Amino acid sequence: MSEYLTRQMKPETLCRICKENGIEKLDLLDYELKFLHADKLKSAMKEQGISWGSVIVNIDFLCQPEQADEMLKRALEQCKKVETGTLMIVPGQSMGTNSKRLKSLSRSDMMEEAVTFFRKAVAEAKSVGITVGLEDTPQADKPFCTAAEMKTLMERVPGLRLILDTGNIFVGDP
Repeated sequence: MSEYLTRQMKPETLCRICKENGIEKLDLLDYELKFLHADKLKSAMKEQGISWGSVIVNIDFLCQPEQADEMLKRALEQCKKVETGTLMIVPGQSMGTNSKRLKSLSRSDMMEEAVTFFRKAVAEAKSVGITVGLEDTPQADKPFCTAAEMKTLMERVPGLRLILDTGNIFVGDP
């Protein structure tokens, strides 16, 4: 797999390895689609009988809200290009804990901004036939790592789906 880590693996090789190991669906980060060349990957997946799980994207809506709309638009375009019906948004991965803006927000403020962002994301995605999933985060300083917080967000954003990363949940609910 060192070829994959060094971005030298061909899409055909990745799909063959997946097929040989019983992996039927792929969840790939948005930047992986670039170095694997989305069109070539799509063709290789079809050849091996592998389908899309989701496109995964980090959208930094708390630290850089002015960029969130454009990031969402690009992510939805990627989903349409590769013909997947699921966009997985990781809300904390790229959100720097040293961000001045993030430090100025209370946990409650973060939740309100998340509700606003995800309501918009779900509506825009739904209009093009895509479902939005939210992955919990391993960052205890953000309101996306405990079961109670995730439940609150899901209840307040109809249509938002939870993608549970069992490793991440140990941070919020050890």
